[in-house]
Amino acid sequence: MGSGGRLRPAAARAANSVPTGPRSGPHVLLVVENVALARDHRLQKQAATLASNGYRVSVICRADPANRQYPGVRVYEYRPPVDGVSKLGYVREYAYSWLMAAYLTVKAFRIEPFDAIQVGGPPDIYFALAAPFKLLGRVLVVDQRALSPELYELRYGRRAGVVYRTLCWLERRSNRVADRVITANQEFEELMNARGDLPAGKVTLVGNGPELAWDRQESAYLEVYRRLLDGPNLRRGSTRRDGSGSISIVTRARNRLRSRVSESPALYLPLARRKYPGPSPQVINSQTELVIDAYTRAATTFAVYAFQLSQEKPVRLAHHLHAAAQVIEAARRQVPALLLIREPQGTILSQLAREPWVTMADALVAYTRYYRCLLPYRNSYVIGEFEQVTRDFGAVIRRLNARFGTNFAEFVHTEDNLRECFQFVALRGTLPRHMLGFESGTVTRDQLRQYVKSEGLQPRQNGEEWIPAENRERVKAALLEQWAQPSLARLRHRAQLIYRTFAGDEAPDSSYHKDPLPANRLRDQALHRR
Repeated sequence: MGSGGRLRPAAARAANSVPTGPRSGPHVLLVVENVALARDHRLQKQAATLASNGYRVSVICRADPANRQYPGVRVYEYRPPVDGVSKLGYVREYAYSWLMAAYLTVKAFRIEPFDAIQVGGPPDIYFALAAPFKLLGRVLVVDQRALSPELYELRYGRRAGVVYRTLCWLERRSNRVADRVITANQEFEELMNARGDLPAGKVTLVGNGPELAWDRQESAYLEVYRRLLDGPNLRRGSTRRDGSGSISIVTRARNRLRSRVSESPALYLPLARRKYPGPSPQVINSQTELVIDAYTRAATTFAVYAFQLSQEKPVRLAHHLHAAAQVIEAARRQVPALLLIREPQGTILSQLAREPWVTMADALVAYTRYYRCLLPYRNSYVIGEFEQVTRDFGAVIRRLNARFGTNFAEFVHTEDNLRECFQFVALRGTLPRHMLGFESGTVTRDQLRQYVKSEGLQPRQNGEEWIPAENRERVKAALLEQWAQPSLARLRHRAQLIYRTFAGDEAPDSSYHKDPLPANRLRDQALHRR
């Protein structure tokens, strides 16, 4: 097995095309046999629908270089088999694909346990892959794109025989084992109900077609998962990205426990080293030269990339852990640290848009606790306020050098530098794990540039353009309404007070918003997209 979760070509590759770091939300694994994600428009639209509504999404499919272009989706891929042209050839093709999918399903569950698995048919053999996970309480959805018995009849002109009866049996078994079946047209639905004697309501019609047609089917597809995962079956909470719904007591207790444990280096850092072996997130260790971290959603990724792009030699960074224990440990080890902070409203709304399984109240409490427990170490780090970091990061590095006697190169906010920085940030979800070592200082900027050039990687003009814009606007409006609730007034005040205590003179004022520099306009556009 290669670095970054990649398997050797003879077996399979796991492409880590997903944002790294601590994440929450129901996890759905989509498995398809005979096509790559980049070539399957139905699968793309299903993944986009789930991702835009707060679900974490992973896909198992055939390998294709273009699979990397879907940010927010972790892709586990395997080398395509030789396509079958005979009955024996089909058996070999399906057996190989099933075994590879089974291996990657176990791997995906080990890396990040899923709450639901969706398998595409034909062939109707993948229910056997998913069935063991049903014993663990996971949900199975079967996407019947076509009917194997009818395909067999069309190809061989036979509606009888052992093979035909076996295909009918596999179809019935697959549909009966599934918690829900979705299919592309009404004729399929009628045939499956007739052959399988399925209970009423088990089959949901989710049509296919171009984007406009999918817009009309999206709600039906999403409703399948909302009913299965936003109800009693959901183990990870039951709210939605727009803030509607409720969050279970267990989920809230887990969030609060993590918030409190992450304040203790002795308790949290050993656990974090096991969960996040690197290179991103990176936990502080004996080689760390600098810590860059924050509560969350405070331009940590921008700061890490801008910093490393400015250095002639890579600096060993600890970053993206989003735990106060990391900064406390840096203070105890006397390692230079840059603590980022953003005003509470921007932080919390951005957090909940990505982590809908956290309540507004719990997020406000966690934000306040994170920074409050760092007050005793005030002389052991430099504060980087969000606006200054993203508009004049060179000045922040200058203060860092003055405080710790270091000689780090300053980032210069030119249009070219910002463009390259945001290009790499946009590509972050498509990079293999070993190339993410650039963030931690194990890969040089020239190596990263060469890799991006040799692979022909290109960021999308908008990293979230495949997620419907109307969903993002709905999320923002719903979260703003929650933020303004009178019951949160005391928590908002405490969060704002701790922010002012830390930010002080670095807190943004109106002068920031009058800067006409093209480089800053580029920065604003990029940050708003992300």
